[in-house]
Amino acid sequence: MRIFRFFNCRVLADMGLKGRLPTDIELLSELQILNLVGCSFFGPIPDAIGSLTKPSYLSLKNNSFSGPIPPSIGNLADLTFIDLSDNKLQGSIPVSNGTTLGLDKLLKARRFHFGNNQLSGPIPPRLFSSTMAMIHLLTSQVVRRIVADPLVVWYLWI
Repeated sequence: MRIFRFFNCRVLADMGLKGRLPTDIELLSELQILNLVGCSFFGPIPDAIGSLTKPSYLSLKNNSFSGPIPPSIGNLADLTFIDLSDNKLQGSIPVSNGTTLGLDKLLKARRFHFGNNQLSGPIPPRLFSSTMAMIHLLTSQVVRRIVADPLVVWYLWI
């Protein structure tokens, strides 16, 4: 599916798109908002998604994406909102380790939504940083409050 090559728009949503998300998604170099909520996408999220240069909003909610969260998403430096909830994602939340990227590099992101997936393992402590703009992290149903700074309260939905 090479449908993305022909889009010259900023938002893709509710367009009846389905199948696998194409690896040539990186061709949407001017894309600022990627909203694919409720489409019928399945399979892995392509690593090429981390090659987009301008997105500030990424929502792949309510699809059937499976496999790990691509660490390359950590390249999306201007991202302020990420919602990967209601999919079939597996594995742990990726964080950088010096040689690989991770979501801890998303310093401008205020909202992380990962609920209703098949993620495993603990929430990585390196996901949190005093330089991050994160307000909350949604990973499932139980609420726990974390106070990292007297002026900042993070709510984790775990």
